Amino acid sequence: MLKKIRKQFVKFDIDRSGTIDREELCAVVGIDRRSLWTRKLLDFFDTDGDAQVSFEEFISTLGILGARVDKYASGHGRGHRIPKEVFFIVALLDLDGDGELNRGELAPVL
Repeated sequence: MLKKIRKQFVKFDIDRSGTIDREELCAVVGIDRRSLWTRKLLDFFDTDGDAQVSFEEFISTLGILGARVDKYASGHGRGHRIPKEVFFIVALLDLDGDGELNRGELAPVL
């Protein structure tokens, strides 16, 4: 599993510096570097605030994000057909981790 995650990380680390920066994130994800989504995504993964995402931060954040996605998905009945990508976005926007999106979390995106 760790090898698979390392391969994904290397895809993002275009300059092979050992970290992912804003430019690399935008290039791989295909979003504008000035986008709020870019900042949110980078801030979510960049836990030490150095504007770079190390492999350790990448792994750690994926674990936290995966747990949040599972939590949100399990709380929404078996009959719903909501793609996991929706829960991924909710997990990114839910800054306080309470399982709900409030006005303060949505306002900057809208």
